[in-house]
Amino acid sequence: MSNVYDLPEIDVAANTAACIISLPVSPGKAFYPEWVIVPDDVAEQFMIDDVKVGRNSQMVASASFPATLFAESAAPDRLGCDHIQGDRRLVLQVTNVSDRAARWRGKVAGRHEPSPDNVTPRGVILGFGQTEIPAGSPAQLSVQTQVQMRPRRLHVPRYLLEVFSVDGLYVGPYLDLPQGSKARPSALTRENLLDRGQVAFEPCDLVGISSFVAVSVTNKTQRPLTFTAALVADMCQ
Repeated sequence: MSNVYDLPEIDVAANTAACIISLPVSPGKAFYPEWVIVPDDVAEQFMIDDVKVGRNSQMVASASFPATLFAESAAPDRLGCDHIQGDRRLVLQVTNVSDRAARWRGKVAGRHEPSPDNVTPRGVILGFGQTEIPAGSPAQLSVQTQVQMRPRRLHVPRYLLEVFSVDGLYVGPYLDLPQGSKARPSALTRENLLDRGQVAFEPCDLVGISSFVAVSVTNKTQRPLTFTAALVADMCQ
């Protein structure tokens, strides 16, 4: 059974980074964080720059991702921390990307004993950063990592789905996507994203393994907009 603990509340100025460090929990016991939970109104104002358990980052790419991945209304997932030494602190590097000061608050869920399932792949998070896309234009945002992974869940903030179409997710084998590339698209397309009616979902039909992923999107509006997304994946040895 998971235990849930409050994270420190911190006021963060507009367009400013901050470090959130969880308080030690249950002195003398290791802590295996499983997931972070953030109120929806808070999540929409922040980007996550790094997630660490002790000194171990749970990200395999340096780009940030939207805090809405951790929103209360999003599907919970797991960080897969059983594959590292249990630590009593969770460290979040966050940035307030809104144009006004905001208060960070949230919770961390986890266990004090490692999971009995020793074959569970380690879950990692890939951020696509923030990219401004011109009015009415398509774009491909890619992430290259140093490890092989199997994408498990693509997350796009709900408010962005109102102004962007998500046209597809690509999983290797190409190391880049030049114009006209024939990168292999998965079954994870705009159509089944809309059919499933949810922002965060499980692409059980996606079996590709690669160190490269890309997402194709189109700005549907008549003004430049910034797009961001996150990908949760299983690390493959």
